[in-house]
Amino acid sequence: MSNQRVLPVDQRFFNDGAWYVLSSTSLGNSGLEPGQIVDQLQGGVEAVQQLIAEGICLPLFFPGDCALDQVVVVSGDLTPEQEREWLGRIQSYLHIPCGELMLLGGGGCEEDWEVAIHHTAPPNPHLFNFQKFTIPPGDYLIEVYAFLGSMNFNFQLEEIPQKQWQ
Repeated sequence: MSNQRVLPVDQRFFNDGAWYVLSSTSLGNSGLEPGQIVDQLQGGVEAVQQLIAEGICLPLFFPGDCALDQVVVVSGDLTPEQEREWLGRIQSYLHIPCGELMLLGGGGCEEDWEVAIHHTAPPNPHLFNFQKFTIPPGDYLIEVYAFLGSMNFNFQLEEIPQKQWQ
């Protein structure tokens, strides 16, 4: 029996871009301000690796817009069917001492972070680019999976040379 719990993602969630960030609203109790996070995200590989290593955030870039707009967030183990069907995975640990996991579309400017951290719902109903999930405080293994039909898998599939059948 699976201990899986699906966390509902609002159907209005939308990111017209390729960047997403997973973090806690407390920024892992890092003491960093949103502007400092943005600077590190734009500061090169070592700066981004530091954010990931410290469990502050997991930045994600996809080969097209809206990649996570139809995402399913799951707490617990995958079902046996999901376990058999995933094709690719990204893993990282996140420090979530406040008990609030945040999915942020964008994250490339300080304002994105400020709005998401300080609001329970987007103040602009036409810009629903973040979602928060209440979970027990702690350190979490975060896994982002690609399945057949997902944008990530389809873009990679296009890169595979077509086999010539004769």
